[in-house]
Amino acid sequence: MVVAADGTIALGGDFDGTIDFGGGPLVTAGLADVFVATSTATRSTS
Repeated sequence: MVVAADGTIALGGDFDGTIDFGGGPLVTAGLADVFVATSTATRSTS
């Protein structure tokens, strides 16, 4: 996890199965997948 001076947060990791960051569930394409997610100080995600 990294926090920028403007409050933006970036987080990376891996998951197995299903994960949901608030934009709908993501399902792994195989055994495990990786992700990079960002969130701004106003809580918009990408």
